[in-house]
Amino acid sequence: MVKDKPLNVIYGIDSKEHDTEGRCITVEYETFFVVNVYVPHADWNEQFEKFIKNLDSQKPVIICGDMNVAHKEIDLANPKTNTNSAGFSVEERDGMTAFLGNGYVDIYRHLYPEKEKAYTFWIYMRNARPNNVGW
Repeated sequence: MVKDKPLNVIYGIDSKEHDTEGRCITVEYETFFVVNVYVPHADWNEQFEKFIKNLDSQKPVIICGDMNVAHKEIDLANPKTNTNSAGFSVEERDGMTAFLGNGYVDIYRHLYPEKEKAYTFWIYMRNARPNNVGW
């Protein structure tokens, strides 16, 4: 939902392989883009990064959604036991580090660099949410 009608709406990331999956919607305004995304897995990231760099060459980009990665150990309750789990693999974490290295900012961690136990996902077993054992 938006208050002001965008100049343009883009569905997908300019990828024949992924654009039928409905994972990304971009709205363009006069001075910026807003991208809402659900990232499925690490091999999707290269095409997504290329898409974002193209947008960013035109005007600033705001990315919202689910990047499906816990970037740092502080971002999950049990980092040691999840080292090889999807969403916390070395490849995924390195990919997010590289993505942010392009000048993008994880605004939550920028504002709250040391805040612990601030999760957005909990498994549905073992009382994870009531016990705040999350990601």
